[in-house]
Amino acid sequence: MGVFAAQSIVEGLDYEKLLKDIVNKENAFYEIRKSFDELTNKGYDKLLSAISFPGVKQLIYYTDLNVIKYSGRALRLKSKLFKRGPK
Repeated sequence: MGVFAAQSIVEGLDYEKLLKDIVNKENAFYEIRKSFDELTNKGYDKLLSAISFPGVKQLIYYTDLNVIKYSGRALRLKSKLFKRGPK
């Protein structure tokens, strides 16, 4: 991120705009991590089974679909729709 700070100073660019992609990716990883933290062994089994469904595996491995980006967005939406209460 130091490179972005230097670029911002030298070229007069907006530091926040330079970091936007990194922040968005970090938010997506955070949402995925929160979901993984809540999974049980049975949940992991279901997830792995779903990934191995015909078509899903090909979609993940053989297309340019950004799985992290869209998974993070979907999970963020899910958590907004089904607000998590205190444990």
